[in-house]
Amino acid sequence: MASLEMRSWVGPLVGGIGLLLVGCGSVSGNVGDAGSTGGARMTGGAGTTGGAGSTGSAGSTGAAGSTGAAGSTGAAGSTGAAGSTGAAGSSGAAGQGASHCQQDSDCPAKNVCWQTLDGGHDCVTSPASPTLSSCQFAGATPPCCMSDADCTEKAHGRCLPRTSLPGCGGAIPQGNVCVYDQCATDADCKAAAPAGATVATCLPPGALGLLEATCAYGACRTSTDCTKHPGGVCHYDLGPTHGQCVLVDVLFCAYPSDQCPAQACSNGMLCVPKDDYQGRQCGQGPPMYP
Repeated sequence: MASLEMRSWVGPLVGGIGLLLVGCGSVSGNVGDAGSTGGARMTGGAGTTGGAGSTGSAGSTGAAGSTGAAGSTGAAGSTGAAGSTGAAGSSGAAGQGASHCQQDSDCPAKNVCWQTLDGGHDCVTSPASPTLSSCQFAGATPPCCMSDADCTEKAHGRCLPRTSLPGCGGAIPQGNVCVYDQCATDADCKAAAPAGATVATCLPPGALGLLEATCAYGACRTSTDCTKHPGGVCHYDLGPTHGQCVLVDVLFCAYPSDQCPAQACSNGMLCVPKDDYQGRQCGQGPPMYP
C-alpha cells in the first residue's frame, strides 16, 4: 500500500523532473536558436545594405536629365525673333519726325511752331544776324546798312552782310544789304510758283537755317509727298541751274535710286535736283567766284 502510494507521487515527480530537464534543454536550445536568429538579423541588416541599392534609385538623378530639357532655354532663341525690332526701321521709312509743339503757343516767346520736312513739328526762331561787314568799299547801290534800324522799307527788315546771301560769278560782294520777309503764309507764295512746282510754302525765319521768311517751291512739303520711288525723302537745297547764276533753293524728293550721290559726278558737274524736283542727277552748276 505504501509502495503504491510512493509510486503515485515519485513517478510524477521523476517525470516532472525529466520534463523539467527536457524543458531546460529546449529552453537552452531556444537560446541557441535565438543566437542564430540574432545572426539572421545581422544578415538581414546586411540586406538593408542591399537596400542601399535604393541609392541606385538615385539614378533618378539621371532623371535630372530633365535639366537637359532646360535646353528649352535654347528655345529662348526666339528672343532672336525680337530682331523684328529691326523691322521697326520701317518707322524710318514712315519719315515721321518727333513733334515738340502743336501750335505757336506751345513755344517760347517769339518762336514759331513749324512742321519740319520729316513730318514732325518743332519750335523755330529767327537766328541772330551774322557779323556785319564794313561799308567802306560797298559802293552806293544798293545802299549799305549798318544795323536793322536802317532797314525801314518794309516790315521786319534785317541788315545782313552781302556775303551771307546767294551769289555767283564776278568779284566777291562787299558791304551789307537790307532784306525783308517774302511772306507770312503759304498763300503769299502761290502766285509766284514756277512751272512744274506742285508745292508753294512759306518757310519761317530759323527754319532750315533761313534768316528771313522765304517762299519755297518744289515737289514736296514733307517726305510723305515723295512717293515716285521707294525711300523718298524731302530736301531743301540748290535747284537746277544749267550753268546759269540762278541760285534758288527748292524742295525736292531724293531717292536711294538716284544717279547721284551714289555715283560721283565728274567734269565739274554737281549733283542737283531734276527739273521736275523728283530725284537727283549730275548737272552743270552755277558760275563760281574767281
